[in-house]
Amino acid sequence: MQPNQNISPQEEPQESFWKRNAPMLKAALIFVLVLLLLIPKTMIEDLIQERKFRQSEVLQEIAQSWGTSQEVSGPVLVLPYRTYYKNSEGQTVQTTKQAYFLPENLTVEGELHPEKLHRSIYDVVVYNSDLSLKGNFVFPNLDELNLKPDAIYWEDARIILGLSDLRGIDNDLAIDVNGKSLVFNSGTGDGNLLQRGVQAAMPMVYDSLQNQSFQFNLKLKLKGTENIAFQPVGKTTDVSLHSKWKDPSFMGSFSPDYREVNENGFEVNWNIIHLNRNFPQSWKGNAYNLNQSSFGVNLILPVDHYQKSTRSVKYAILFIALTFLIFFFIELINKSKVHPIQYILIGLALIIFYILLVSISEQWTFNGAYLVSAGATIALISLYAKSIFKQLSYTIITGGSLVILYGFIFTIIQLQDFALLIGSVGLFLIIAALMYFSRKIDWYNGLK
Repeated sequence: MQPNQNISPQEEPQESFWKRNAPMLKAALIFVLVLLLLIPKTMIEDLIQERKFRQSEVLQEIAQSWGTSQEVSGPVLVLPYRTYYKNSEGQTVQTTKQAYFLPENLTVEGELHPEKLHRSIYDVVVYNSDLSLKGNFVFPNLDELNLKPDAIYWEDARIILGLSDLRGIDNDLAIDVNGKSLVFNSGTGDGNLLQRGVQAAMPMVYDSLQNQSFQFNLKLKLKGTENIAFQPVGKTTDVSLHSKWKDPSFMGSFSPDYREVNENGFEVNWNIIHLNRNFPQSWKGNAYNLNQSSFGVNLILPVDHYQKSTRSVKYAILFIALTFLIFFFIELINKSKVHPIQYILIGLALIIFYILLVSISEQWTFNGAYLVSAGATIALISLYAKSIFKQLSYTIITGGSLVILYGFIFTIIQLQDFALLIGSVGLFLIIAALMYFSRKIDWYNGLK
């Protein structure tokens, strides 16, 4: 009997093919598993967006009862005037339009009193504000607008003040004009310039303006949510705000001329002249609006854990791929066999990390949630590695590699200005390390 006479001629080549290409085939299988695990990663991103949407809903619910973000526009002097036009039948028709005049000077001084309201698991910043608006108007230059004094309805003159949410007004609002108090009423009477606000009749405006100018002064207690903004309606506009809030963000079309932020709060000042904006001191009709030059302050919460969670999920493929590579290299070196099901379980443990991170950070700080979630995940995978490889040294290598990986990602999440730089350098070092440790691997026959 000849040896090996029961082995078919094609069996040996087939067996040697699978044995010879086992590392390559295993790597291909791991690649497919990484791609499949991106499906639950996408589901987690959807979950975070859903939670962020719920947070926005809570903010709107609170704002509806407290007052939304506020924008103060004005005061503006409105003079109705008569004008004529010819209709399609050639008849002369009289109509009434509005002419608008802005203050010569506007000075706003204010203090914000913020607080955090807690509803369910969410925090929202609201504030009370004490504002003082002072300034003066000069006698309108009617010639610039081609208006005649006898065309003006002087008895219908009024001052309007734009406020984005009237529910935030917290005092009886009146304006002092040359020593006379004028009470504001709801509505601007003109939706073309200011959609929402208050107005005060000024039938004595003609007599007041005969002195070429009149002074105004008003006190405004205003409630709002998250931010407050102003429009630079003065020929010279000076706005100063201060608060005990330690995390302001200055927003809008103009940067502050002065700002100071420290552990006691912030102080900020804007000084804007009429040449900095895109509307003049006076105009007729609907030629301009006041919605293009706002500026102000946003009272931000110092930590947005949803934003950081979203950033961490973006690195999910890096977590999964590098962890699988660690197991794959140890598998080649240790001559152990890691079943595809075991790779799937490891991948699911990595995915569960993000669910833990989101859920715990809603109840605690993001940093604390990351520490707990990462620690639990590293411990779980390391113990599982011990059961697979049966050696403490490989367990330490696995756990140590995961500690470095999670620490690296945590550092990138915390950084903003240098995140791209640190991330790219870190990834370069990771690739260099993989190339170094894989140099002795014969990808056709395993470890050299």
